[in-house]
Amino acid sequence: MTEALTPTQDSPSTPEVKKSPPPKKPVKKVVEPPKDFDSAVMLSNSGNAGIALPFLQQLAEADRDNPDVWRELGIAQFRADAHTDGLVSLQKATHMNPHDARAWFFLGAEYRENKRPRDAAKAYKETLEIQPDHPEAGDDLKGAEIAVSILKETGRLNVT
Repeated sequence: MTEALTPTQDSPSTPEVKKSPPPKKPVKKVVEPPKDFDSAVMLSNSGNAGIALPFLQQLAEADRDNPDVWRELGIAQFRADAHTDGLVSLQKATHMNPHDARAWFFLGAEYRENKRPRDAAKAYKETLEIQPDHPEAGDDLKGAEIAVSILKETGRLNVT
């Protein structure tokens, strides 16, 4: 005697397809201009250097002898790809306060961007003299020294 197998369901069920809601339009976050030095620095550090720049430029004009303002202006200029201006601002900052590791580090980065690896190496060395445990200066110094070495070997850097 053979038993007949009977399906438990008469017809296969099709899964119900739920419609997803239409994608939401991205909401642009409005970033307010800074009201003071600290908020300008926070804006620059959070990727909004372009918004912080006008305020920092006004501060530098009003307080020409403040190395912290020149340092943060130079960093914001660096982040906004205004490398020539950033170089000038960071040079001012390091001349006013030669013990500022942050200013020296970003000066090294500006020299690197301006294709001046020998000067970048000097600035990174200054950074490490002031702050031996700086998290990035050691690697950046090695990179600058390698660039100097390659340029010397290829005859594209004067050995003076």
